[in-house]
Amino acid sequence: MSTSEFLTSDSGSHDILFVAQDRQRRSMLFDLEFLGFNSKRKWAIRLLDRILSEVSVNPAYINDGMRYAIYKWVLEDQSTRVACGNPNASSDDYIKQRLWETGKFLSFCVLGPAETESIWDLSTRIKGQDRLESAMQRKNEDSVDAKVLKLALHTEIAATDIRKFVALE
Repeated sequence: MSTSEFLTSDSGSHDILFVAQDRQRRSMLFDLEFLGFNSKRKWAIRLLDRILSEVSVNPAYINDGMRYAIYKWVLEDQSTRVACGNPNASSDDYIKQRLWETGKFLSFCVLGPAETESIWDLSTRIKGQDRLESAMQRKNEDSVDAKVLKLALHTEIAATDIRKFVALE
């Protein structure tokens, strides 16, 4: 029996073939999402690349593992805020906003205070310094800023001024 005869036969076996094909298709889709194709993770990592470019950080400094870690920390922060009852934290807009804020803080850590002020303005520098001091005070907690600061220091992409400030603390 050929495939076309099998598909057109009324023996009821075409249902079995359809179920088998459907399972195979779902399995392939799961595998593709697991590998990062057509997934929220891939979207977020690309978004983080665009954000880093916009805030004057060469995305080549930040490897894929670092991007994924930042995305994972933002997701953990989101799930914590949802569990605490924040209704706004459950949307993709929240992830975009947190990735933007985290990208700006990473930019401050990479560029340093002086270059941040020369590229943008004094208020951006002050906001960055406030977030840096806050991250230093909560370095043993699980804040996203503290983790990003540790990541920048560990991978040695932090500016000299930032490394000196952390060494003094």
